Amino acid sequence: MHNAILLPHWQTIPCIKSAATLLLLLCLSACGGSSGPSMVIVTGTVSGFSNDGLSLSDGLNAITVPTNATTFSFPTHMNADLIFSVNILAQPVGLQCYVDQRFHTASLENNTPVNVTCGVENSLGGVVTGLTDGQVLTLANGTDTVKLTSASKNFSFPTKLFPGVRYGVSVKTQPDLRHCSVVNGSGTMGTDAIRNIEINCI
Repeated sequence: MHNAILLPHWQTIPCIKSAATLLLLLCLSACGGSSGPSMVIVTGTVSGFSNDGLSLSDGLNAITVPTNATTFSFPTHMNADLIFSVNILAQPVGLQCYVDQRFHTASLENNTPVNVTCGVENSLGGVVTGLTDGQVLTLANGTDTVKLTSASKNFSFPTKLFPGVRYGVSVKTQPDLRHCSVVNGSGTMGTDAIRNIEINCI
């Protein structure tokens, strides 16, 4: 029979502390340690951008996008699942840019890039049918107006719009003995002219 060796209490306490420390380190290692929250880098794409002067902000940093760039990224990582928005601080020379959607969510699994579209001013218009001699119709897009007659087949508003600008066409003044309605009259201006607004008078 082996005799048990008993250590003095001043020797057993350090042993217990060492074992507890080792166990804690092993548990932290198995659980990933004490690392902080997952971080995501915010990236994006730019289309139609060819001039100097485009500046963006994600709420943490402001960046200037190089001329002719097609992509961009912000220098500071964000916590995953954080809701953020990218805003345009300065427009490029001769162009207007807009962000595809206002809010984004930083995600590790589906890190969809922010899309920025730039372009020049384009016309807003369409076709009109049903007006007869002597009848005059007035259309409005905000404060911008255009008058149409029986000779009008196609129309355009005098003020052109940049990409990202919302429009809403309505009938300001109906013609005599006719009622006109608007089809495809609202939306957001893209990088091409709008020509599909229909005015039907009966």
